[in-house]
Amino acid sequence: MDIENLAQSVSYCGLVCGLCSHRMICSGCKSPTVDTDKCDKDHCVHRACCLERGLAGCWACDEFPCEKGRFMDDNRGQTVGFGACIRAQGLDGFIQILLDNEARGVHYGLDGAYYHQPEETVRNLLNG
Repeated sequence: MDIENLAQSVSYCGLVCGLCSHRMICSGCKSPTVDTDKCDKDHCVHRACCLERGLAGCWACDEFPCEKGRFMDDNRGQTVGFGACIRAQGLDGFIQILLDNEARGVHYGLDGAYYHQPEETVRNLLNG
């Protein structure tokens, strides 16, 4: 996937659906259908809130990071770190950082370097 397509696959909370291990069976939370039990777009607080506010993602909200959904679970460091990077670098810049990190061996995904890490660790990984 190229930068543009990966940027379009970024979920409302900041995770990158196009890099997810479920991408072969699920096209992401911004697609018309989500087919995995890991992503339930009908009950996603981030999706509902962003659609209600007309936002591309949580990073565009004045209340980011709030006390909802993935910002309150074990993914907090990853999603807040990703959102902060998107704010600072834009979607394309964020994706380029992830791809550059991937080339350096810093992998994305459930077994990757960002997963369940504290926000400071994620920010450091994204800042190179």
